[in-house]
Amino acid sequence: ELNKMFVGKKKDWLSISSNFIKDKEKFRSDAYADKTKKNGKLVTVRYVAGYGSSTTTKADGTIVKIKKGMQVTNEEALRDLNRRITKEFVPIIKNTIGKDTWENLNDRQKSAIVSITYNYGTVPERIRSAIKSGDAIKGANAIRKLASDNDGINRNRRLEEALLFEGTVSSLILRSK
Repeated sequence: ELNKMFVGKKKDWLSISSNFIKDKEKFRSDAYADKTKKNGKLVTVRYVAGYGSSTTTKADGTIVKIKKGMQVTNEEALRDLNRRITKEFVPIIKNTIGKDTWENLNDRQKSAIVSITYNYGTVPERIRSAIKSGDAIKGANAIRKLASDNDGINRNRRLEEALLFEGTVSSLILRSK
């Protein structure tokens, strides 16, 4: 069920991914402007709520686009996060890096790529060949190079994803469980 946390060794990457993203995005019930820098100015791209999502998922499975003034519950946000990971982002990842590459990644590597894809909406082209190489250090170094994107707004997140990808478990990741 999508409104419950994923647990169990078979799908541990889902639990790690969900917890990591929840820690980075922080739950917010009220819709807020998602901003990015364009031409040196912060501009609103869309409205988001929950765990930084532009949608929420109701108990009956209905997906609702976030609009200014909306509120979501933590249950809706968690359901939406888990739905988006499994139904939106993993298919994007598999289509981008290949199903075989995805299957050969360990749970932490999968979680790092899920977090990046959740944040970017895609697997950035600049890291694809490094991920496909199967070399954890090469992949982690490519992820580190993303740290300066968008004026470094997600620098720490990218550095933690790089540590996750190369197999280093930070205390922050352990705290988010």
